[in-house]
Amino acid sequence: MDSLTQRQLGLLFRSYRTERHLTQRQLAKLSGVSVRTIRDIEIGTSQQPRRETVRLMANALGLSSREHTEIEAASGRPVSRDDLRFVFATSALPPPSPFDALVGRRAELASLAGSLRSGGDRLVTVTGLSGIGKTRLALEVAFALHDMDGTAVLWSSPDTLYPTSVRAPEQLASTLRSGLEGLRAAGTDGLAEVIADQPALLVLDDCRSLRSDRVLALLSDCPRVRVLVTAPDPVGLPGERVVPLGPLTVPGRRHTDPDVLARVPSVELLVRYARQVHPGFRLTDANLPAVTGLARGADGIPAVLASVAQWLAVYEPEALCEQVDDDPFGFVDGLRDRITDRLDTLDGPERLLLERLSGLKSAWSVTDAVTVTGLPPSTCARLVRALLVTGVVRPASAEGRSRFGVLSLVRSLTCARPAAVGAA
Repeated sequence: MDSLTQRQLGLLFRSYRTERHLTQRQLAKLSGVSVRTIRDIEIGTSQQPRRETVRLMANALGLSSREHTEIEAASGRPVSRDDLRFVFATSALPPPSPFDALVGRRAELASLAGSLRSGGDRLVTVTGLSGIGKTRLALEVAFALHDMDGTAVLWSSPDTLYPTSVRAPEQLASTLRSGLEGLRAAGTDGLAEVIADQPALLVLDDCRSLRSDRVLALLSDCPRVRVLVTAPDPVGLPGERVVPLGPLTVPGRRHTDPDVLARVPSVELLVRYARQVHPGFRLTDANLPAVTGLARGADGIPAVLASVAQWLAVYEPEALCEQVDDDPFGFVDGLRDRITDRLDTLDGPERLLLERLSGLKSAWSVTDAVTVTGLPPSTCARLVRALLVTGVVRPASAEGRSRFGVLSLVRSLTCARPAAVGAA
């Protein structure tokens, strides 16, 4: 037994003993194990304890079957898949803890959580631009299912803020982590054996590659499993529901009521970020035009709002708004490259439609797209849907999805690019 395993075993025994309000001497009397041995085990200085010693202490503490399994795992002894399955079924593993409150997204949260919770959709992919908030929304959905139903959450992500998290005894956590890696690329294929018929939500965040065969097999073998994917594009599996995530709502140019504008999600989030550099920052009649202009200039993209707000440490809102208007990409590192890379994924017909639509100054409909391209309505509808999924086009309002607009950041790049050739 290595020193790390010794410490884990000792910490487990100590936590179980203190939860039961027992002293080492009282445990020794109940178990027949010497006080010195109990002390050495708890501080991790004992060699691997004999199985009989562990059994006597566990029985004296009145450990549950799950706690017995955790002790066996911490002792370095082999744990069967049946043991792991039992621990998983009684653990209700939680998702990572969020660092901030979610702003906006009420409709998206209600729709996703409701659909996954009811089993109406078992495989959901949230798509959108980098920085649009896919990870944060997935985390909120995971918490909703965990809090409402006690659903176990297996979270897999390369995100440094919310990395892969499996809060379980080490042997179970190791098995589950390897299984999650196996859904993306390399790794074992043992998730189904552990999860079995238990309810679970698997979140595959920022998923750039996927083992389709393993995901489909998992959904088939585990009837109460749900899979939530965040990715730039749909994963393309049967039964997949694709949810394009657009930017936060931005303020209209005609609205002037500070109380109303303060509740617009992009403005609310921008003000929250501004208070990180100016704790006393608030909307006023004087700075309202500049703050709302910054929210529009950032296109309501949460990551862009966060970056822009940091510049309020050196600019007044009015001056910063002028600077962002002149150079919308100069205040967010890598933003131009990220959007350019996204535009490069569009095919010829999608690029042509986007360039034509970027010339329209107001919100447009599929009918307008037909007018500017001359393409059949069914073709235009398909292309508009593709642009929505890609994230370069957004619904023009939160109330309906019959009219749309090209993101201003996308428009500024599209209009500067060479015209595409070829149409569907």
